[in-house]
Amino acid sequence: MNYFDVDVVDVPLLSYDKAEGEPFSKLIARVARELSEGGVKEEPLGGGRIYTLRSLFPGDFGALATLPELEVLMSRLGRRSYATVLATPFLAGFLALRLKHYLKEVPIIYEDVDRFYDFFRNPLYKLVAKAIELWAIRNSDAVISASPHLYIEDVHVRRGKPTYFVPNGIEYARFRESALRAKGRNRYALVYVGAIEWWSGLDVAVNAVSLVAKEIPDVRLYIVGEYGTPFGIHLASLIKRLGLKDKVVFLGRRPYNFVEHFLPRCRIGLLTFPRSTVTERAFPYKVLEYCAAGTPVVLTRVGVLATLIEKYGAGIVHDVEDIEGLASGIAELITDDLVWREVSENAVRLASLFDVERLARLEADIIRSTYDIRHVLR
Repeated sequence: MNYFDVDVVDVPLLSYDKAEGEPFSKLIARVARELSEGGVKEEPLGGGRIYTLRSLFPGDFGALATLPELEVLMSRLGRRSYATVLATPFLAGFLALRLKHYLKEVPIIYEDVDRFYDFFRNPLYKLVAKAIELWAIRNSDAVISASPHLYIEDVHVRRGKPTYFVPNGIEYARFRESALRAKGRNRYALVYVGAIEWWSGLDVAVNAVSLVAKEIPDVRLYIVGEYGTPFGIHLASLIKRLGLKDKVVFLGRRPYNFVEHFLPRCRIGLLTFPRSTVTERAFPYKVLEYCAAGTPVVLTRVGVLATLIEKYGAGIVHDVEDIEGLASGIAELITDDLVWREVSENAVRLASLFDVERLARLEADIIRSTYDIRHVLR
């Protein structure tokens, strides 16, 4: 018997189109399953739902236009016997909290996955976004932080209110299965998966590839992501200036299931973040996915994942300014099979620590503890 009969309802703000297999959605689906299977032992409960609120992009203030529709949803939600609202990013948290008077005993749990106000370049937008984001963090019933840096900040902002750390997780078994089925790696293939924005540090990666290409002409960097951004245009100009048009390949935005099959065909994953408030707080999925695919990482010494990569020997880490060191690390992993194999095995071990199955159990426990079960059973 299921004690929590839980299903997930995604409530889009505006026309948000959930990416196929997007990692956050996978986590929430597993949290729902954990609640259904684990539940509360005193008495069965029915009709539970987790509502996830999302917007087009962290900076989309147009999400506020959905306030009337969300108000109708909240008024209905408040009459349910059991429900939980998981809100991310900050605008979703703001909207949910503004309508909390409808929710009665329904908890709002804020998923803190980034400091979204740092993505704004316009000072006024950044100031407004910061005020909204910190207000949502401060006033939610509980906050789940996705990185150690965010957790420390959230504890300070919330001043004793329930705050938890659950890192980003990946479908470890799925990536391992794809890696085992792969028919071989391209020795010269480097890969970057993710946003092509100023904070991606791809200009650092391209400069490092330029140095590698002088010694290893067959090297190729494959970039998976939307490249029609202003930074993407800047990057294309840099690639042309360095004479790397045949060395750097833009694959564009691809479905999530493309990534699991493509990573095991590449020799090295790249993450060359610059130092910034955005990157220092980040706990990016892509590094864990590289590792789960057995693809060693060359990355800059920025953020907690760089520390973990060094500790577990799952890649090669150099300072942002050390372009020659990054290039040397790439060349070593291309040419030295013994080093590559050792680092690849270490990467797989590191990735196993962030299996979404285990992390979903942690998050389900947080939801149970946040919801006042005594009120439901009275």
